[in-house]
Amino acid sequence: MEKQSKRRHDRCYLISSKFEYEETISSAYGPAYAEHMGWEVAELDNAETAIREHPVVLVDTRYDEKECERLRNLVREHRGTMFGFSVIDPYSWTVDQPYWSTLFEVKGEPNVFFLSRYQPKELTAELAENPGDQLVVIPYAFVDPIIPVDGFDERAWKVVHSGRHNVNRYPYRQTFYRLQKWIPPFQSYIDVLGHPGYPDVGEDIGHDIVGDDYVRFLAGYTFMFVSPSRLYLEFLKFRECAMAGCVPVGVPPDGFHDDIRRPFVDGPFGSFLRSGLRLPGILRMDPGEAEERARAYREAFAQHRNPQVLNEKLDAFLAETGRI
Repeated sequence: MEKQSKRRHDRCYLISSKFEYEETISSAYGPAYAEHMGWEVAELDNAETAIREHPVVLVDTRYDEKECERLRNLVREHRGTMFGFSVIDPYSWTVDQPYWSTLFEVKGEPNVFFLSRYQPKELTAELAENPGDQLVVIPYAFVDPIIPVDGFDERAWKVVHSGRHNVNRYPYRQTFYRLQKWIPPFQSYIDVLGHPGYPDVGEDIGHDIVGDDYVRFLAGYTFMFVSPSRLYLEFLKFRECAMAGCVPVGVPPDGFHDDIRRPFVDGPFGSFLRSGLRLPGILRMDPGEAEERARAYREAFAQHRNPQVLNEKLDAFLAETGRI
C-alpha cells in the first residue's frame, strides 16, 4: 500500500492560520489528515489563492470565532466553489462552539456540503437532514504502518487499554477499565495507559507516549481493547490498533465493513460481570489465531480505509449530487 494517495490538484484542504497543529497528540489532524488523503493544503490567510486554483475546497475544524466569520464570507463570495466543511465531535454539548455555529449557518448554502469523519449521529444528523445529498462520510485514512504484524512471541500476552474515561460518553471503555481497577486478578490481564491530555486546548500533558510512539507502545501487546462512544463513532484508536498489529478486542463502531468486523474479538462488554467472564477465554486464544486475526484486521483496514478508495467515494458523492 502506498504511503498516501496520488496528489489531487483539484481539491485543497483549508486549515487555520492561527491554530498550532503541532500541539495535537495525533498525527492525523489538520494538515496531516490532508497529506494522508493526497490533498494540497492552504492556510485561511491564503484562501483566495486556494479558491482560485481549486474547484473544491475542503475545510478543517480548528478555527476561532474571527476565522469562522471569514469562512462564512468566503462561502457567500465564491458561489462557483464547492466548500466541504469537516465535521467531528457531533455531541450536543459542542453546539455553541464557533465552528459548529458556522456549520448551521452555512448548511443551506448551495455550494456547501459536509465531510464527516463519522457516521451521522446527534448534531451531525441534525445538521444534514438529507445525508445522501448533504453529507459524505470520509473516515481517517489508513497510512503505511510502521510496525509489522509479527513478533507475537515477543509481545505481552495481555490486553492494552487506553483513552479518556467517561461513563456517559464512553460506556464500554469505562466498564473494561473497572475490571482492571476493581478486580485484582485482572491486573495481570490488562495494562492501562492513561490519556495524555489535550495540550492544544490548554490541558497539561500527562505523558509523551503520543503519535508514532503511541503506536510503538501498543505494538508491545498482543491484544488491544477498542470501543466506540455511546454514539458508536469510529475513533482513531481503531486505526491505531491496526497500525500496531494488535488483535482488536471490544466493540466495533457503526460504519465498519464486514471485512473489518470479522477479525474483531467482540463480547458483552457493556456488562461488567459478563466482560469479566469473557476475558480469560480471549487470553487463551491460540497464538496462530491471534496473528491471523491481527493480520486480517490490518489488511481489511488497509483495503477499506485506503486514501484512493476514500477519494473515489468523495468523487462519487460530488458527481451524484451534481457538485462537479
